[in-house]
Amino acid sequence: MGNSVLKFVALIFLLDLTSNLIAQSPPWERINPKPFECSINDAQILPNGRIVAVGNSSTIVTTDDFGGSWSILYNPANAIIKAGLKSVYFLDNENGWAVGSMKTIMRSMDGGLNWTMLNQASNNPNHTFSDVEFISETEGYLILDSYTDKLYRTQDAGITWDSIPGLEAYSFTNIHFISPDVGLMHGGSDYILKSMDAGISWQKISISPGLENLGITSMQFIDHQTGFIGASVYSMSSSDYYIFKTDDGGNTWEQVFQSNFCHISDFSFINHDTGYSVGSVVWYSNNVLRTIDGGNSWDLITDTLGYWGLKKLCSDQSGNVIALGGTAQVYNSFDYGLSWEKSFSNILFAKNAISSVILDDSSILVSAEGGPGGVTWFKNIISYDRGKTWSETE
Repeated sequence: MGNSVLKFVALIFLLDLTSNLIAQSPPWERINPKPFECSINDAQILPNGRIVAVGNSSTIVTTDDFGGSWSILYNPANAIIKAGLKSVYFLDNENGWAVGSMKTIMRSMDGGLNWTMLNQASNNPNHTFSDVEFISETEGYLILDSYTDKLYRTQDAGITWDSIPGLEAYSFTNIHFISPDVGLMHGGSDYILKSMDAGISWQKISISPGLENLGITSMQFIDHQTGFIGASVYSMSSSDYYIFKTDDGGNTWEQVFQSNFCHISDFSFINHDTGYSVGSVVWYSNNVLRTIDGGNSWDLITDTLGYWGLKKLCSDQSGNVIALGGTAQVYNSFDYGLSWEKSFSNILFAKNAISSVILDDSSILVSAEGGPGGVTWFKNIISYDRGKTWSETE
């Protein structure tokens, strides 16, 4: 009996000691990837300067200092982790919507810090809402990108949606309203669709009938009349990339730029004269183009920005520009796009960490395999500051 009591007392002591040690241990901290690991698919800068970005694995990130620090929401509103978020749109500093695969629709009423699930009606990742835009606090549109693209309209802030008929013959993935009545849509074809009655009916407008296999990749308007389109032409032997400009609300378009390596994924304008475009370059890089004459001409600023494709640009009138995209890459310019610095890039993306060793109080060495292009290779990745920053080493 005495031995049993002693054993019981000893067990209580060990449990108490263990719990105290666990309580005193420092909490786990994410050291890589940091601040986030998802590829960004869309981003918007709000009137107050906050940037809200959405990406794969149901991830939403926000920054109030142009990428200096980030707030991260993994699986907001209990979204399914496999649901990639494709588009985000804020009507003002507070009211915003995000959509994506698995027919996901979410709403925020506090500038992107918290979200409410409005719809997640499919277990199929191929059932994707590719774009969303609102023209008032209650009325908005979204696109279902599927075998037959469909346009939906809500009049109750996204709770219920009705299909817009008559668009079965067209392909479209993105929508943009230049006024409450005038909307434009585009896809990977050589035409846009334009509405003059707040999205109820649409007419087809060809961009450049003289260019075969033309596909629109991006569109941006800076006022009700002036807008830009990025497009590409692919053939068996070459690829060409274009920027077109309109001064009449999208009715007619003029070619203002052509290149054989500068893909155009997104536009962002600081003012009516100064703007930028970003896009991937052949052989795993990215380019930034700049205009200072309202988009009539474009100059190449850099064609070596990053590694994986950058997709989105945000800028403000103070000359701050941020580019975001694949593998959680974040690049900043603070001098009106003239020079760029890497804020973050997930160095372990497309790699598998095989083993690691702590070299000293500050240094960590990781051996990894993998890489882009389908060719397996091995690299060592090292940190000299306890995992805050990483670099490749021999």
